[in-house]
This record gives sequence, structure tokens and C-alpha cells, in this order.
Amino acid sequence: MPARVREAIVAALPRAGRYPGVGGDALLTALANGLDLPRERIIAGNGSDELLWLAGAAFLHTGSRFVWPRPGFTRYAAMAAAGRAESVPIPLTRSGVNDLAAMTAACAADGSSVMIIATPNNPTGAAATPDEIDLLLRTRPTGTLLIIDDAYHEYSQAAGLPDLLAPLRATPGPWLLTRTFSKAYALAGLRVGYAIASDPGLIRSLNGIRPTFNVNTLAESAAVAALRCREEMRSQVLATVAEREWLRGRLGALGLRGPVSATNFLAVDCGDPTRAARIREHLANTGVLVAGIDDPDWGSHLRIGVGTREEHTRLLEGLGRMHV
Repeated sequence: MPARVREAIVAALPRAGRYPGVGGDALLTALANGLDLPRERIIAGNGSDELLWLAGAAFLHTGSRFVWPRPGFTRYAAMAAAGRAESVPIPLTRSGVNDLAAMTAACAADGSSVMIIATPNNPTGAAATPDEIDLLLRTRPTGTLLIIDDAYHEYSQAAGLPDLLAPLRATPGPWLLTRTFSKAYALAGLRVGYAIASDPGLIRSLNGIRPTFNVNTLAESAAVAALRCREEMRSQVLATVAEREWLRGRLGALGLRGPVSATNFLAVDCGDPTRAARIREHLANTGVLVAGIDDPDWGSHLRIGVGTREEHTRLLEGLGRMHV
């Protein structure tokens, strides 16, 4: 965390005894200026997770169809259940990418559907190509609300992928793009994110059910300061990417390989679900925590977050003792 962000948090402490501004006013202004968009098309939230929940509550209902990638962020399945919508999970491609063609085909022709995509995807880390995104934007049924979970935006930029907001700006029809300060900006514990919409009407719908003080004073101060530290953020992202590739090479040498990642984690194939569970349990017993993937097609994989060299050394030593 840059010194300027820590200083902003400390400076905000005297104000912590009072209610924060409604809706993250200072953060909305900073985002609007940085993105060159009207404030009315942006909403701040308690992480992008809350904004996805709000989208589900606002736009999903009985009779609508919710198309989402499987496996994906755990929030997606909960969104469909909360809105009582028809849930249509679409399996990923073999490379771990959202199957955008199949997802588009699954949307109702009458425009009553909501489709969410995540690129890069969580928990596989793989990203769609620009051509795949372009085809999606040109072929989705008119009126279908497209939600793009762009939580790993800064990491996809480091991978040379285009900014998804650029093609969306020229795309007719309703869309919502969510981003977070939890990943590249390392503010996960403060819970702050934002969403950009195709038109102010979508934001008004979200604000209509948003908790009044959903962005706290310290989180807002930290996020505004973080936006002024983009060079430090980019430097840390590149360092994380370099460490990710170092780890990917070491895991590959052990036979643990997976999709090409454009995130701050790796998904690796252990061969079968039983072996994956055994490796996960063994590592946990050594104090190293990795995540499983609860999905019939990806149960043989583990999701490994990128950390420090010391942490990765412990991981590799634990794997070595298991003779994976």
C-alpha cells in the first residue's frame, strides 16, 4: 500500500465518528474525472461484490433469465437465487474462458435476459480475446442487460488486453461494468468498488436499493488517494505478474499446469478431484492455504493466489514433500 494511501486513512480517522457522505460523493467525483464520464453513470459500493448483489436485486425477477459462466465467482449463483430468475449456467471453454458464443445463444430473444461475463474469469484466470468480446457486443439480443465483472482490470491491462470500457462506450443497449479496489489497489479489507453504466437510469435503479452509507469514510479516503497512485499500482501489478510467472514455471515443472492467467492467481490441474483434495489438505496441514474449485468440470484444479517469494517457497517445499 503506497504511503499516500496510508496517510489518507490516518487523516480520515478523526471523521470516523461521524456518518460518511451518502454514496461516496468524493470517490464518485474522482472516478468521473478520471474516466471522463458523468457522475450519474457511476455508483460506488462496498466492494464490487455488493454492486453485483444490487444488480441481481434490481434487474432479476421471476420470468427473467440469468446467464452466467460456470465455474465463476460465487456471487453469480446467489444473484439468480435472490432474484428468483431462471438460472442458466454456461460451462467454460476447455481453456477456462467464458464461452461467449454459447452464453449469447442462451439469452432470450425477447431481451428479457441478464448476462454476466467475467474476463479474466475467476477462478480460472483466463481472459476472452478482443475478437470474442467484439462478437459478443455485436450479437447479444437487443435489450439484454450485459454485466461485465472487470475485477481484474489492471491485471488484464498488464497482459496487453484492451480496456473493456472502450468498446462499451460505443455499444448500444444496456450494460454495467463493475470494478474493484480489492485486487490491484490492495484495499480488499476496506471493501470498496464501483460500477459504470450505459445510462443513468441503471444507476438510479441501483441507488434506489443501495444501503445509504455503503462506502465508509476510511474506505472512500483510501480509494480516492489510491487513484492518485496509479504508477505505484502499476509497478506492483507488474511485480505480481513477474512473481506469478516464476511460480507458474515452478509448478509446471512439477506437472501442475493450467490456463494462462491474466490475474493475480493461478488455476492448476492436479489430475483428478481426489488428488486435488489430497494436495489441498496436505498443504493446509503445513500452513499453506489454497482453494479448490467446486465444479464437475474443474474439480481437479486448485486455485493458488500469488503472494510473496517466501510464501511460494513454502508452497513448493510442501508440494515437494508430497512428491506431487
